[in-house]
Amino acid sequence: MNRRRYLLAVGVGALVVSACSEVARALCFGWVSFLIYVLPRVTVDWLGVAVGCTALLLFAAGVHAIGRRWGPRPTGESGSDVRRWRFRWSLAIVAVVFLLFATGIAVVAVTHQVAWLLTSREPLMVSTLKYSGRSSRTNLQLIGMAMRDYHDYKGRLPAGGTFMPDGSMLHSWETYLLPFVGYYGDIDLTRPWKDPRNAPRFKSIVPPFINPNLRTGELTDPDGYGLSHYAANERVLGGNSRMTFEGMTKGTATTLLVGEVNARFKPWGHPVNWRDPAKGINRSAGGFGGPRYSDGAQFLMADGSVHFISERVSPEVLRALATPTGTEEIDDSVLEPAR
Repeated sequence: MNRRRYLLAVGVGALVVSACSEVARALCFGWVSFLIYVLPRVTVDWLGVAVGCTALLLFAAGVHAIGRRWGPRPTGESGSDVRRWRFRWSLAIVAVVFLLFATGIAVVAVTHQVAWLLTSREPLMVSTLKYSGRSSRTNLQLIGMAMRDYHDYKGRLPAGGTFMPDGSMLHSWETYLLPFVGYYGDIDLTRPWKDPRNAPRFKSIVPPFINPNLRTGELTDPDGYGLSHYAANERVLGGNSRMTFEGMTKGTATTLLVGEVNARFKPWGHPVNWRDPAKGINRSAGGFGGPRYSDGAQFLMADGSVHFISERVSPEVLRALATPTGTEEIDDSVLEPAR
């Protein structure tokens, strides 16, 4: 009896430890954190909701009409014990059909995902160890040194994106930084980045442009182009811009240059990989933002320093930090130590 109690205690202890493990928490409760993170970013298509509800009501009305027409009903004294078709029966049928429909979609999705995993040439998991311990802070510092080297070489910062006179897109600021972050390739800068001659070069993943703290697994877009987890400040690095450090009259220490993003990633070769910091941090998918639960994002300043800025900083302060010229007073206390 004592042995059985001992084994039972060991089993219960093992279950408790397992329940407290990171893997178990992720499997059991990971969806909760996912919803907390995603729901504030979800937008509702009210027209689609209205159409769906209308279709559901019409389907329920049709089921009930058929049930009353063909279902059981009393037929005189001999059938008085047969109940009339009830509306709740119609609702039950609608619920079953809805569940079957949802289950079918789930099965198709799971089957498609499993087939993709079995046939894909991409790795099933991407470890941050792949980047040799590189952190987002290190990446931003490397980008900052590359910006400085480019400025020393060209006498100006790279344009946020270059465009031909007819508006055709050529290259991004990250493309021009490649030689200065240790990556070389046969890229024809006179041809668009998606030109057949250039396209294969842009389907590579450049580690300095990947934030290892995101853990999103998004390294390429649907067309296979390598993504970037960083974006430029559009008020400094815009289209065909020719900004210099000397032109930042507010000072390079309080001018945002590049920052982290956590959604709507663009390929590192895309000429429009810039955003407006004044939209706030972690407030919109098209703005700047750090990894989940970071409560902010890290930014590269024009002087090469890297700072963390809280998502609670007002858009007005961010606008002042994003504008390289002007007379606004800036409280540099919002520039917290990098993480």
